[in-house]
Amino acid sequence: HIIRVLYQPTDSDNYITVEIDIPVTVRRYVTEISCVDSLDIVYGTMITTELLEVQFLSAKIDGEFEYSSDCIACPNPLEKLLPAGDHVLTVSFPTPDTVNYIPGERKVNVTVRKYMYDIRSVDSLELVYGAELTTSLIDAQMLDDKVEGCFVYSCISTLIEPSSVIGAILPAGKHIIRVLYQPTDSDNYITVEIDIPVTVRRYVTEISCVDSLDIVYGTMITTELLEVQFLSAKIDGEFEYSSDCIACPNPLEKLLPAGDHVLTVSFPTPDTVNYIPGERKVNVTVRKYMYDIRSVDSLELVYGAELTTSLIDAQMLDDKVEGCFVYSCISTLIEPSSVIGAILPAGKHIIRVLY
Repeated sequence: HIIRVLYQPTDSDNYITVEIDIPVTVRRYVTEISCVDSLDIVYGTMITTELLEVQFLSAKIDGEFEYSSDCIACPNPLEKLLPAGDHVLTVSFPTPDTVNYIPGERKVNVTVRKYMYDIRSVDSLELVYGAELTTSLIDAQMLDDKVEGCFVYSCISTLIEPSSVIGAILPAGKHIIRVLYQPTDSDNYITVEIDIPVTVRRYVTEISCVDSLDIVYGTMITTELLEVQFLSAKIDGEFEYSSDCIACPNPLEKLLPAGDHVLTVSFPTPDTVNYIPGERKVNVTVRKYMYDIRSVDSLELVYGAELTTSLIDAQMLDDKVEGCFVYSCISTLIEPSSVIGAILPAGKHIIRVLY
């Protein structure tokens, strides 16, 4: 602009009129605003003017602040949540009179971090081979109900697929079960995982039987006599029996001889990786077989009569026992082989009949 300053004298007839031209530059009014330079927030945090700390540095003029972002999905970050990631937010104060006003504008660098949450489960597991792995055993829990998703389980120490871990029977040994929470919105929520150490002990094949047996020779040992049974759940296989007697390695197939023996009842398993074979020891005493014989109660002879077997009338009362009678006179020096048919001297004698 040009401002003309003119001096108008009262007596214009005798005085000249003097003027000066002054150049004037009028700059547009700068709308100065302030806000934070950057924001670091977690997904789920709604951006507000308070959070941005927006205010005028110049005199307030009529109008409204406007907010926008470089995110296509969220053009107005004060009305919709910004997704996780790095964004540039623009705070502006537009004016309808752009001839006389310069609109105010500030840029804010916004970092939206993925939402973090916690899950929990058992610290460790100890199982016996044969037990199925279940979700109730793992007891995985989501501690933030705002995050939708599902648990995914995998065994990172074996080749078992994640889809088949639950309900699987893990082999004996040490394993790591990984519990992962997969959020439905993985763009804005972190994936959380926990590793659980699992120890699978070998299945102990527990069997029971009698601790000892006292039998007579001739008694065949049977499973009923031993009272063999499972204390644990029955598994495929057969009981095996052995003894410390070389002459009778299987006491269920051959009679044990008289004497003291140790019998072993075992349940071997082909899978020794996952099973501990069951075994019990049985102390067996085999007593000699007892039987009876009979003869005349007494004899009365006249000197000169020969001693005969028919006079003694010895009889074996148990035909299962093979053997022979042996006769001796323990009151004289007659040899056993010559007692039968001998003529004993007058007097009292004792004839011993031995089977």
